[in-house]
Amino acid sequence: GWLQLTAGYSYIKNAISFDGKSYEKNADVAIFSSKNFDHRQQFNAGVYLSPVIGRWKPVVGIEGYKQIFEIQNQGAAKSMDKPYFYFSLNNTFELPGKTILSLDANYQTKGNYSSISFLETGGIDLGIRKTMLKDCLDINLQLTDVFHTSNGNFLLYGDKLTYAKHLNPDSRQLLVTVTYRWHQNKADYKGKHVSSEDINRLK
Repeated sequence: GWLQLTAGYSYIKNAISFDGKSYEKNADVAIFSSKNFDHRQQFNAGVYLSPVIGRWKPVVGIEGYKQIFEIQNQGAAKSMDKPYFYFSLNNTFELPGKTILSLDANYQTKGNYSSISFLETGGIDLGIRKTMLKDCLDINLQLTDVFHTSNGNFLLYGDKLTYAKHLNPDSRQLLVTVTYRWHQNKADYKGKHVSSEDINRLK
């Protein structure tokens, strides 16, 4: 169908999360490890719409995530309950001449997961595919993260310190894929039916 709904809940006993602290002999050195917590609760829900409007086939998605979790940071209790949302819009356009154009966009808000606070990020991808030579040849051109806005920025809260990471990956790429299929229009050989007379001749 063109509508999909999802929902979930988890109660995680003895939850494991990241932890960070300064090295006792040198405060400029950070040590990262895993730490057990009594429990962590998490909720998630999503809705996806995929209508067909002529030659346009969009897929719209919204996902939400929220946890109930408390940690210790800088000697005080810190709530990590801030929810985050993920929005996506994937578009496919069927153009004349066996050409397909795709335009995809995504955006994630700020929010908490475990002992990490994600910062907002998003990006746009563009692609075009051309099929020719009696469906034997496909040429696919893709440009990912067109405006170079995707990132991996986050804050990690430990018992004794807060660690910030700002990551700008090489996510903007131009990809060209060429696929050729031999004998595309020939029917597959399905073999010959073996009759009982054929089997008897082999005995």
